[in-house]
Amino acid sequence: MVGLTVVAVTLATAPDTPEVQLDSSTYLQFAPARPAGYPVFLKALMSLGGGGTTLIIPVQAVLLGLCCVYLTLALQNLGLWWPVAACAGLLAGVNPVSVKYAHALLSEGLFIPATIALAAATANAASRQTAGSLFILMAVIALAWSVRQIGGVFIVAPVLVIFGCWRNIATRWTTLFICAVVPVLSVYALDAAAHSVWGKYWNQSEGEVVPSIVKVAPFSKAAMIDAPPPDWAKDDPRWILENLLEEGFRPVRALIAEAPTHDIGTHFSLYYEMIAYHHYGWDERHIAAEAMGVTTDQAVWEVGVDRLRRAPLAAMAFFLRDYLALWRPFKVRNPAAVGLYNAYVESRRPLPLERLAREESLPIGMHAEPSRIAVFVRPVFAGIGLFSLALILAWMWRMAARRVVPPLLAAAAGMAASVHAAHFGVAVTHQAMPRYSETMIVLGFVACVAGLAWLVTEALPRRSTPSERARYGRRANG
Repeated sequence: MVGLTVVAVTLATAPDTPEVQLDSSTYLQFAPARPAGYPVFLKALMSLGGGGTTLIIPVQAVLLGLCCVYLTLALQNLGLWWPVAACAGLLAGVNPVSVKYAHALLSEGLFIPATIALAAATANAASRQTAGSLFILMAVIALAWSVRQIGGVFIVAPVLVIFGCWRNIATRWTTLFICAVVPVLSVYALDAAAHSVWGKYWNQSEGEVVPSIVKVAPFSKAAMIDAPPPDWAKDDPRWILENLLEEGFRPVRALIAEAPTHDIGTHFSLYYEMIAYHHYGWDERHIAAEAMGVTTDQAVWEVGVDRLRRAPLAAMAFFLRDYLALWRPFKVRNPAAVGLYNAYVESRRPLPLERLAREESLPIGMHAEPSRIAVFVRPVFAGIGLFSLALILAWMWRMAARRVVPPLLAAAAGMAASVHAAHFGVAVTHQAMPRYSETMIVLGFVACVAGLAWLVTEALPRRSTPSERARYGRRANG
């Protein structure tokens, strides 16, 4: 019933065709820096559908429903009462985020089901504690990694499960090493196949294998911080890009620093970082790269990393700022911030690079309208963030005290660590876009459900079962 309900609701609310956004074309065209998973998925569906996109929404809806069924069964096996497990599985699929992206031609349409499958596989690995369950978990991580690069950080889930509640020390080291090879080989095999069949994939100029999305990120991050001047020679061509960051973005950094609230500052930093990443200084980039004798990506990577290295504290503070921003949606549209934001924008006009932002349809300087749902959504995101962090700390405390980590806590902490690791990875390598925090909130919700179940079992006195005593010995009651 869970799967059927999820599929029925998703299809009943679906538009006639998938919703297309700015990034959609990059998946259809195998654009550089896009992992192969979702483009291959689209290619297969479009081939089956006669070249059209009619199959995308139904297939994404069915995958979402199947993953919710898998989650329900895994949570039951982990020890949750079946109505609770069923409600968790149903809510993982029937919520505004999952349904919205199931209707969209975006990688999130496949990545959100992958995160739900990750939660289920993590629960199974914690409860079953077999090599087969761990292999399935690593295969799910491979899928997530092939859809979005940040999926690679999900490796923290099996690490916390294995070292938390698996008792066979010799096996857990060997098994983890062997199974860790699965996502790496899967991703590179998929990339190699896509590259050989469809050609224009990955940004592999001069044999490079690092996607441009990783290389340009330090450049855009470096534009947002102040740094001491480098000790380069006066005729060093890197000065072209350094001056672009130092002088061109000085008014931007002042605008962000003087913002009346943290949320307003992070709103500006997000979109100005996108300008630095995609739209600013292309002529200077090409001139500098030619003078340096390297590719454009290599030039911006070198200058960006050097600037971050010269101001490590400022860089870490900015990464932390972006990480926290992912837990705070509706930064300028929540009722408490709308008035402050609009007044601040009007007091600072003309804003830095405002014309370029308007040409690229970025909401810098636009009048903000209050959102009613922000009053509900913001506390939910913050609550999931804090409680999931508490689950990780509880896992660490048990490990430090050399106490047995119950499977419920190990699974919950593994899911929670995956969410926080993904958020920090986005903060370091990309912009803190609301889309990325929405993508991970379903996994965070499931982690909190498992964590609450663990708290309930801890509060209720009970004796260990024979299987627990056989597995854990006298420490079965933890």
